[in-house]
Amino acid sequence: MLAARSLAVIASIVHDGDPDRLSIPTREGGDRTIRARGGVAWVETVGRGVSAVVETRTRTAKCPPADGGSPMAPVGTMTGASTSMVVTWLEERQGSRSVDALFDRLDEHRGREVSRQGVHSASEIEYDLHTAILEEVADIADADDDLLREIGRDGADNIEQVIPGAGTILKLANPQRLLNRARTLWGTYADFGDVEVLAMDDGNATLRIYGFPKHDHFCRTLEGLFEGLVERAGGEDVEVREIEHDVERGCVFEGTWTDDSGFF
Repeated sequence: MLAARSLAVIASIVHDGDPDRLSIPTREGGDRTIRARGGVAWVETVGRGVSAVVETRTRTAKCPPADGGSPMAPVGTMTGASTSMVVTWLEERQGSRSVDALFDRLDEHRGREVSRQGVHSASEIEYDLHTAILEEVADIADADDDLLREIGRDGADNIEQVIPGAGTILKLANPQRLLNRARTLWGTYADFGDVEVLAMDDGNATLRIYGFPKHDHFCRTLEGLFEGLVERAGGEDVEVREIEHDVERGCVFEGTWTDDSGFF
């Protein structure tokens, strides 16, 4: 296994360039793939079921601190699987014709010629397209806040596809350890914005996700994602709700749960 320091150097090379992956044959006969996204690198040993997540020094802040500062960077991309899950949720709930209607509306109302196959096969999706799809899906399905949270919880149930490497963290985490790695997870999920844990204690935490144009539907799905991940990390009776509604502050959530794993 490469040392963390060596990995950080390689990840810097991979992240600063394109493509975002480098495969290294291993003596065990598999391929060790170093991947990087948003300044976060992880190693996957194909065929042996081993992976590790390492936050590297390549990550740089792309958004202002809580007390202001430089202007926010342009909105970027997020994992394509996160948008694919939204489309799949609509199809399972409303049927195939609803998905046809979704893409017709994206073309007619927004001038976005997007295909079902294109969304399901994309490795990355623009944030603006993701939120446009969320808006249309919510309208077609008459989705309230609870249904939007359900979409986020579906993402948590399939987190290995939505956030590569997250499964390894969950295997080793209790809710507190998970939240301590929130910035790492976000950097793999999106190349924009940032995460800040404002407060954390045994059984509760306040989390701020900021640095991009706030969208209420997106915040609702993040509530469900946060809730589902804490549950998968061992939390019980999990409740997550947005506690601030200031556009400049981003999505600010408070989560509560019970668990017997202790506080770390």
